[in-house]
Amino acid sequence: MSETAALRRNMSLTEEILKAFSLCLRNRSLYPEGHTILRVSDERLVEIYNDYFQSQESWTIVILGGEIVFEKVPLNRVSLLVRPLLKAAEERGISSLSVRKGVTADEIAAFLHILTEDDPWEGGNHNQEMLNRDIHHILLQRVDIAESNYDISTDTEDARDIYASMRHALTRFFVSLFNPRSSPSLDLVHQIANRMIRSLQDDHFALISRLHTRRAPDDLVGHSINTAIIAYEAGKTMGLTPTQLTDLFLAGLLHDVGKMDIPPRFEDGIIHTSTDPRILHEHPLRGVGILQSLPTVPAAAIVVVYEHHRGWDGSGYPTPSRASGERRVNLLANIIAIANAYERYLHGTENAKPEEIPPMLIRKAGEEFEPRVLAHFITAVGMYPPGTFVKLTTNETAMVVDPNRSDPFRPVVQLLRDADGEPVDEDTQINLADRDIDTGHYIASVRTSVPSA
Repeated sequence: MSETAALRRNMSLTEEILKAFSLCLRNRSLYPEGHTILRVSDERLVEIYNDYFQSQESWTIVILGGEIVFEKVPLNRVSLLVRPLLKAAEERGISSLSVRKGVTADEIAAFLHILTEDDPWEGGNHNQEMLNRDIHHILLQRVDIAESNYDISTDTEDARDIYASMRHALTRFFVSLFNPRSSPSLDLVHQIANRMIRSLQDDHFALISRLHTRRAPDDLVGHSINTAIIAYEAGKTMGLTPTQLTDLFLAGLLHDVGKMDIPPRFEDGIIHTSTDPRILHEHPLRGVGILQSLPTVPAAAIVVVYEHHRGWDGSGYPTPSRASGERRVNLLANIIAIANAYERYLHGTENAKPEEIPPMLIRKAGEEFEPRVLAHFITAVGMYPPGTFVKLTTNETAMVVDPNRSDPFRPVVQLLRDADGEPVDEDTQINLADRDIDTGHYIASVRTSVPSA
């Protein structure tokens, strides 16, 4: 069987699986547990799975923006037919569903029972809860957010939860842009952005430290969130107004919206940046075209989307029109341009160490980046941003908690391991700018950054 024929067969079987899944779920609203009809419909679903598993070991769908995606292809028609299944999955935060070869009717029944419970994850980790119910051939990925019940006022959320919430909300927004049945709305993104901004104002360390979590080089949503956080941190040192800072943060989230394929390309539950050279070159213009019809996108953010690849010296793209008298790139766009480059150096193909990036940026001062803006940026972010793990000259391992704007090479660090590699129990912070009282020498210096402690 050719690759095209195999894909067509798998797509057809996937449609049958989803319809059978939805029928099983509907039957549970009509018949009591243990009824013969429930057993028959569950066994029919297993039969279709077994047919699928003749050529595959597992079956996976992604659920994003009210759409089911299989093999990177949104199943528009089927998604409309299986709304009850989609609704049940989204209400329980399920972002992907994998079923492996060997699944039984009992496992299907137990999983469908989960889809009818109000709070199936009360017991803790979702996959552990699945195992507790003897479901061994069905795996889930979840995000702890549902647009209908997300409580933005909850102050107990930690940085990881806020970051995950933004990732999910931004992904759903990006997907909705290319769903003809959706009405794209930035409301949820705005709400979570305000929560992130408050967190950055109150305690920037927790969110900034998330930047060091590895991401795929072409993870569009992860790059966008990171760029927004970095730009906001830099903008705080430049005397921007609260409105400008909010516009800057939103612009960071949206600056690469034009880099998506149509439809967006999915893999492992994330949106990947297009590899089409034409799309990459035209993405500022494409981004403006996508966003300018949305009333909740600030005009300043749209300008940033248009100009963030235009160099300070007039280089880059889109090429400015001499006849129109276009001025040099604006301040917010230049901040996003620098933050965009910094984040890609950190997580892109260069995979650079934090201390290697400022010199790489400085080489572009006066060309791509306005020198004074770049100087502010480096002062704000530092050579070692918060969350960076470092090895000291004392051979101790530490984590940066403050970049120390008075001396970017000498941050404030939290000791994690002693010189012998043993964990440090007490909460010990050291300002590497401090000197020994007796000798006048620095207490310690950073030797290099390291991937982890």
